[in-house]
Amino acid sequence: MGSEPRIIPAIYVKPFNKGQKNDYNDAEAIAEAALRPNLTAVFEWSQDQLDLQALHRVRSRLVSRRTATINQVRAFLIEQGIMVRKGLRALKNSFKTILNNAKMRYHSGCARYSSYAMVIGCGWMIGSIQSQKRSRTSTGRKRTAPT
Repeated sequence: MGSEPRIIPAIYVKPFNKGQKNDYNDAEAIAEAALRPNLTAVFEWSQDQLDLQALHRVRSRLVSRRTATINQVRAFLIEQGIMVRKGLRALKNSFKTILNNAKMRYHSGCARYSSYAMVIGCGWMIGSIQSQKRSRTSTGRKRTAPT
């Protein structure tokens, strides 16, 4: 009977907008853009696609927080004169050596207690980062959005 509703991206409507931004001018621009024969419409996302997008956003935020924590631990260690390469694996591999050296310096009286406690705290943070990494899925692959 009537017309088929379509979702039109704002980027395609903007060239047809005249004058100030108000409801009347916006409706006129949408109507003019909708009359174009080769206008591509946007399809509505399914609930599965929205859920998958939310999952990817959460995972991305966790990865960025993990990276920030690793960089912060490296900065703490640099303040103590301990250089470590970038990345979780390099930090994890060198941490046992760093901890043993800090223990020996603390027991010999060459280091302050605060630096020893700081190294112990960094080890605790690395352990929590590793547990986050282990809680990922077994395959570790990204799922694609359903089509």
